[in-house]
Amino acid sequence: MRLDSGKLLGILIFAAVALRGQEPVCNLFKDLKAADGRQLIVTGELIISKDFAEIGANDCDNEYVSDQVVWPTALRLRPSAMVPAKQLTRLRDAAKEADRLRREGKTVSASASFTGRVHLDETGDLPAE
Repeated sequence: MRLDSGKLLGILIFAAVALRGQEPVCNLFKDLKAADGRQLIVTGELIISKDFAEIGANDCDNEYVSDQVVWPTALRLRPSAMVPAKQLTRLRDAAKEADRLRREGKTVSASASFTGRVHLDETGDLPAE
């Protein structure tokens, strides 16, 4: 049996994800400090606009608390310099579309998976990126 290249690529992506593992963003908040500096594939709800991109969990029981601050269960998404321009364009186009739909009074809902290195950064409105 021969696999076409599309099916083979799908299998390879699935195998890579299975080997590296996906981490729901909610699970990260069990011990966010332990995730600091780790390379992960994170899944969750995508919150996107032309001004920001975040991945979070709306219904998470886990919390990250530091200096008596209970942080939102979300990570700021900041693109790496290694991200291909085509992917950045697609993300910006999706942000524009999400903003347009919100202006029209429509609800926008999306889930996503991102890979990257988690960096604890408590200087903004979210605890990590």
